[in-house]
Amino acid sequence: AIPPPPPPPGPPPAPLSDGATGSAGPGAMSAVFSQLNVGEGITSGLRKVEKSQMTHKNPGLRASSVVPGGQASTTTKKTFGSIAKKTPKLALEGNKWVVEFYDKRSDLIIEDTELKHTVYIYGCDECVLQVKGKINSAVIDSCKKTAIVMDSTVAAIEVINSKS
Repeated sequence: AIPPPPPPPGPPPAPLSDGATGSAGPGAMSAVFSQLNVGEGITSGLRKVEKSQMTHKNPGLRASSVVPGGQASTTTKKTFGSIAKKTPKLALEGNKWVVEFYDKRSDLIIEDTELKHTVYIYGCDECVLQVKGKINSAVIDSCKKTAIVMDSTVAAIEVINSKS
């Protein structure tokens, strides 16, 4: 049995008229557009800031600046070398080869690869990883002076937050 064809589309929406804007009236839209199209006159209500009030021109203002209504924030800025070193790891997790936290190693080798595998290298320092076979992709994340030598890749090699 063949299912019946779909029903025809509904009627088109009614055209918008000037009276369809609600209780605002026909001139409301033109008033909105005239306010939007002021141009350079939009800044006419701003006052001129003197050079003595500018913090980039007056270092004394920068030193005395206080954040009103709260405590000074004690945020720490994360530096590049602040990765907490953990135990080194080279393992296959599902379809992802994970290589983490190795230092000064040039004998890292991944041999049993498949086309659907990816390689993720994280937090390594002065390492050389050799990948034998064809893999899908590789990611080098937060590493210093780390190299990857591979036979072939299908998609891409990404380098993220790494130096040299």
